Amino acid sequence: MFDCAATVAGVPDQDTLCDLLTAVLDVLSGADLDEVDSAALGAHIALLHRQTQRLQAERLRRLAAHDRRVAWRSAGARSAKEWLSSACGLTRGEAAGQVQTAQQLSELPATSARLAAGEMTLGQARVVTSTASRAPVADRAELDRMAAETVDQGTDTGRLRTAVDDWAHRCDARLLADRREAAYRRRSATFGRGGDGSVTINARMDPLGGEMWLTAMEALSAPAGEADARTPEQRRADAMAELARRGLDSGDLPLVGGQRPHVTVMVDVATLQGLGGGPPPRFDYGGAVCTETARMLACDAAVTRVIMAGVSQPLDVGRASRTVTAAQRRALITRDGCCRGCGAPPGWCVAHHIVHWVNGGATDLANLALLCWTCHDNVHHRGWTLKQDSDRRWTLQPPASLGRQPISRLRTTPAAPPRTPSPSTRPGGHGGPQRPSRHVRRTDRPP
Repeated sequence: MFDCAATVAGVPDQDTLCDLLTAVLDVLSGADLDEVDSAALGAHIALLHRQTQRLQAERLRRLAAHDRRVAWRSAGARSAKEWLSSACGLTRGEAAGQVQTAQQLSELPATSARLAAGEMTLGQARVVTSTASRAPVADRAELDRMAAETVDQGTDTGRLRTAVDDWAHRCDARLLADRREAAYRRRSATFGRGGDGSVTINARMDPLGGEMWLTAMEALSAPAGEADARTPEQRRADAMAELARRGLDSGDLPLVGGQRPHVTVMVDVATLQGLGGGPPPRFDYGGAVCTETARMLACDAAVTRVIMAGVSQPLDVGRASRTVTAAQRRALITRDGCCRGCGAPPGWCVAHHIVHWVNGGATDLANLALLCWTCHDNVHHRGWTLKQDSDRRWTLQPPASLGRQPISRLRTTPAAPPRTPSPSTRPGGHGGPQRPSRHVRRTDRPP
């Protein structure tokens, strides 16, 4: 299949070897995996994982050699980091990390050997190199040996990190402090928006900030019982949104433009009524959004009526008024006790209008139901409906197309009347003056 004539006289040249590697990958990627049995497929995955680590080791070995020669200068770059970023399409931060890893591995023979043999992952190698870069030169050989022995015992990355941390503390307690400072300097967060309106978040946090974030995420991302079909990734994304919602509802965030920060959607009244013909609803930051999202937010929000002349000229701006009052919310919590879909506690819930107020639905208890954010989203976007049982209590019904039974994890007795929390501890859903995190501005154009 391959022309190996160049290998007859001895070891093939490096270009030939790289060509052979490319050819092998081309053949593998073109294979019909439906014809490979499951046992072989599993063996291939393990083998390719091991070979991937070996390829990473060789790539970093060559990167270190390229840097030692200052070969990047001939390409017009000012540093190895700049050259690698341009040549491989990496961010400057990613490139800097790889250059540092390559440099450190060249000074850690045992770690390099394990990575080159596929016995250590690149992530494990980085645990060692990140500490070695701050350790005294005289102590690096001991770190290298200890890390290699730990990996030889079949440990995972988490246990290796613990072993390296313990070594660093015994060697010099300042190493951990230095590592923390380095992590703190590298902290960053970037946000991007996709064509479908989704938001991508890429964050790097210092150890303490990360620990607080992970602790909060764990508390909010647990599966909601056996019926929870969300993937772990989806649960974590929902937990991030829930953290933001609770922060906005808490009233503890700094004022922006003299107001509490809140999600604002601008929507034409005809659009909100579902009559069509008007412009799409728009978020302040995110641009256009579907009508159902605007209707969902408007169920329980502060509404400001804005009279417009034409497309962009406001004639009159009214005062914000709540769709559901504090007293109504307390009564709703007393009656429903929890989310009528999944049983989530009242602090996680909003008041849903069975018949939307913009379509003439009354804002009274008979037309309200307590729903958590996820169940409320299912009603407005996925065809779920609310039905009263024989006790005239609302129960969430999935659409017939799902072939599922109604969720039945609800309390059978109403919750006790909620206490009024202090302003500093109010979760945002109960008692006291309401401080809405959602704000809907209706735009009415005069005839």
